[in-house]
Amino acid sequence: MTTTNATATHDFAVFNADCNDFAFVSIDAGDAYGDVVYASSEGDHVDGFLCVDKLRNMYRRAKANGTLLSTEAAQQVIDGDAKLVRLTQRGRSFYRAVTGSPFRYAEGCMKRSGKVTGYDVVNA
Repeated sequence: MTTTNATATHDFAVFNADCNDFAFVSIDAGDAYGDVVYASSEGDHVDGFLCVDKLRNMYRRAKANGTLLSTEAAQQVIDGDAKLVRLTQRGRSFYRAVTGSPFRYAEGCMKRSGKVTGYDVVNA
């Protein structure tokens, strides 16, 4: 059995709407496993290791469904410095950490994309 190793160092966070928490992922170049810590504003839940293939799939799914965030953005939400906002546009939705007004942020997205943008503030 061959194992896949990471080709580069990566850090990212994935928002899990079902559990209202974040999965913080960190993997170093050359490693076959990455660290995963599940955390919310109530504290850390579980930590463990996942193989590179599972982490790649997690990253792809999160990017495709709009739940991928940077570790810094997710940490701002947990610390209470930012609000987690779910933005919706025709045919897709995605999450962002917003430090100011969610309304103004959604309005700015609408101006840049030319698409009607709705928003919901998520209690993460």
